[in-house]
Amino acid sequence: QVRNLTDNTEYSDDTTLTPGKEYEVFAYYHNNASSSLNASGTGIATGAFMRTQMPSTVKAGEEARITSFVGAANAKHLDKDGKNLGNQVWDEAYGKNTTGGDIALSFVSGSAKITSKGAVNGKTLPDALWGNNGTLLGYDALDGKLPGCLEFSGYVTYRFKVNQPNFTVEKS
Repeated sequence: QVRNLTDNTEYSDDTTLTPGKEYEVFAYYHNNASSSLNASGTGIATGAFMRTQMPSTVKAGEEARITSFVGAANAKHLDKDGKNLGNQVWDEAYGKNTTGGDIALSFVSGSAKITSKGAVNGKTLPDALWGNNGTLLGYDALDGKLPGCLEFSGYVTYRFKVNQPNFTVEKS
């Protein structure tokens, strides 16, 4: 979900993008394995990661799709027929450009924070979150090991800014 941080709005799946404002994205993660599988290690996600993507520019009247991906090296994303769709799941929020011109979206470096009941709580995630491979999650450390069940879940927040060139040049 996304919210206008500047105006302190509520999180939602949709927002209007306003130049000069800062926005915050909320991305929840949870290893759905039973906690009874953690002792044997079979319930622990390995290589657990998160990555995010969004466009760098949004044309006038269009929407930006802000997508967060969560996965693990030993995970399977199965569709309703049991077909393996890969090792990650995703969700998105949308930001609409209602201005008369193009806008630019830029991540705020160092703004990604992880929240959980584990030792990683409050840590800053590296800017690799916005790269193709993302960054590792975890519970005791940011090492990609994420035990199964609700008590080991958490969320990541990060920020981005909206900018719009708004000047004219006059030659005299």
